[in-house]
Amino acid sequence: MSSYKILLNITGSIACYKACELTSQLIQLGHEVQVVASNNALKFAGEATFEGLTGRRVLTETFKPGQMMAHIDLANWCDLSLIYPATANTINTLAFGGASNLIGSLYLALPQNTPLLIAPAMNTKMLTHHAVVKSLKSLGEQGVFILPTESGTLACGEIGEGKLLSPLITIKHILSFLKPKPLKKILITCGGTIEAIDGVRSITNFSSGNTANLIASEFIKHGHQVTLVKSVTAAITPPLKSKVVEFSNYESLQRVLRSELENTHYDGLIHAAAVSDFKVESLSIDNNTVEPDESVKLSSLNSSMSINLTRNPKLINLLKSYSKNKKLILCGFKLTQNLNNIEAKKKVDDLFKNSPADFVVHNDLNHINGPLHEFTVFNRNLNIVNTGTTKNDLSFSLLDIFNSTALEPNPLNEVNL
Repeated sequence: MSSYKILLNITGSIACYKACELTSQLIQLGHEVQVVASNNALKFAGEATFEGLTGRRVLTETFKPGQMMAHIDLANWCDLSLIYPATANTINTLAFGGASNLIGSLYLALPQNTPLLIAPAMNTKMLTHHAVVKSLKSLGEQGVFILPTESGTLACGEIGEGKLLSPLITIKHILSFLKPKPLKKILITCGGTIEAIDGVRSITNFSSGNTANLIASEFIKHGHQVTLVKSVTAAITPPLKSKVVEFSNYESLQRVLRSELENTHYDGLIHAAAVSDFKVESLSIDNNTVEPDESVKLSSLNSSMSINLTRNPKLINLLKSYSKNKKLILCGFKLTQNLNNIEAKKKVDDLFKNSPADFVVHNDLNHINGPLHEFTVFNRNLNIVNTGTTKNDLSFSLLDIFNSTALEPNPLNEVNL
């Protein structure tokens, strides 16, 4: 295994004891670790422990004699920087560029191509407070990788989200950034379709595209090439390095996907778009049948109007048949409402039986609310591959699945979108 230089920043949380275990495991794996600790962190875990584990002095101050340029030197030295645990105060401070201590200075001095991971640890109410949520979002937009928290009994005695991610899983995330990975091209669909009734009215859905956009961002941050096929109504800001293609209705989405898959060797497809099951076939206005026409606005003075719908073919069933790469890894989504685990699993099984999907992400509407976004990922054997409670968890889960799944090599060795 290659040896990497890891900068471990520790802030003042009772979860600091986990940083000792993390440090020990990283050293045992052969990596170099330099610990930087806030003064509050050392109230929970002593300098001697980390110095004994790493063989290096723990750094705490920005302007200590003999260490005046430590924030520049260390930022250039490390292959990866990790803040573990990251308190609410640290997260909020970094979000607006505060550099009142060495950890803040290191954040600002870190080269853009050096990964920075943040592992939050705090009470559930603090984690979901709008100030912390806003700061985490801002850091994500600045290129920081926010690791998920775990759920369970917190130090305060409450039960919920906010536990510091375990050292074992944290190391898995660290290595996912450091291990060389083959370049992969991923196609992600995003947002909802619009089926026109007339020139101003349509049948659509409430899909915002935010989840798929976050997934796309994580894949790009990890070096993958992403094409985001987004709805014209999705009010999102696509990741800067993504190729973006827009669609409106079912037919335009089908056309875009067919063109992309036939002409480009994609390794994986995450089909997260909310595709309408029906489109308008005809209209009955005052007992007169007319065809839908997007060039006119129907009068609102009619005494009655009926809309006749016809079913769209299931798009996910067709995608692999379009693909230039016949070993394309396809991930679909199944949204249910108010179903128990057995009923939900049956719906997922039905999707697998009728489509060539390799993985399916299941959500239930009753378990999606604000920051809560519970999900379960199944494979074709109906085995649970991963579960989680947030959109960040889902992004990391799919990233891990696609990184771990053997993909068919691109015979043309394409490197550009």
